[in-house]
Amino acid sequence: MGILLLCLCLLRLSISNHYNTIVMGFNGWTNYETWRVALEVFDNIETYDWDAEQCKEYLEDILEHSPKLALDYARAFINQVDYREIANKLNEH
Repeated sequence: MGILLLCLCLLRLSISNHYNTIVMGFNGWTNYETWRVALEVFDNIETYDWDAEQCKEYLEDILEHSPKLALDYARAFINQVDYREIANKLNEH
């Protein structure tokens, strides 16, 4: 009975966290990745009237000259990969 209750609590927490991410985003941003890039790259930038393409180009330029930051982002973002889904797809017959 205790294990069943624990499993139900964990499932509820997982569903709640998923719902909060979809509905509310992450710290007011769409998702974790957007929040982190905004915080670490654009937080102290004083520019006006940048469009999305200019922001993307700026980040790409930063990453070209900062391999450690690029690697940190890659490591953080691969944590969002659903490896179970990939394995299931690979194992389909």
